Amino acid sequence: MKNLIIIPVLFCLMLATLNAQTATLSGKITRLDATPVSGITVELISTDNLVLATDQTNAQGMYSFEQLNTGQTYTVKPQDNGLINQMNGISTLDLVFGARYILGLQSPPSPFAIAAGDVNNNGALTTLDLVLIRKLILGIEDGLPDIPSYRFLRTNTSFATPGNPFSGLNLGSPTVLLEEDTTSFDFFQVKPGDINNP
Repeated sequence: MKNLIIIPVLFCLMLATLNAQTATLSGKITRLDATPVSGITVELISTDNLVLATDQTNAQGMYSFEQLNTGQTYTVKPQDNGLINQMNGISTLDLVFGARYILGLQSPPSPFAIAAGDVNNNGALTTLDLVLIRKLILGIEDGLPDIPSYRFLRTNTSFATPGNPFSGLNLGSPTVLLEEDTTSFDFFQVKPGDINNP
C-alpha cells in the first residue's frame, strides 16, 4: 500500500520539475554614441532586495543572467565602479549648454542631457545644478555630492511630456517580470555634469 502512495508522489514531483520554466535575462551597457562599456559589475536583485547573482560586462558591453525562474520579478542594477574623477568630461561648455536649455534658447537633444545636468539628483535641470557644476570646474568643490561618477539609465528613458523637457523624465524601469528570454534589457551610461556629451 505504501508503494502505491509513494509512486504518485514521486510522479508529481517529477512533473513539477519538468514544468519549472527558466529563462535568460541579458542586455548591454553602452555610451550614448553606442560605444560599449566593459568591466561594469551588474547585479541581479530579488524583490526582497537580495543580490541573486552578479556579472561583468564584456568587451561588447554585454551581461547575462541564465537559468532564472520565470514568473519572478528581477531588478538589474549596474554598479558605478567609482574609478573615474568626477571632473572628467566636464567643462564650461556644459554650463553654456545647460544655461541655453534652461533659458529655452535651445532644446536638449535627448532626455539624457537633462539627466546628465541633474547633478543634485532632484529630477530636474535647474540653475542650482549649474552652480554645482561651476563649483566643481573652479575647484571650489572636490566632487558632486550625493551622485555617483556615472548613472546607468534604461535606453527607453524619455521626456515625461514630449515637447516639454522640464516636465520630468520617465527613466524606464530596471525591474522586469521575467516571462521568457529577455535579451535586450539595455542601459546607457551617463556622466553627471557632462551636459554637452553625457
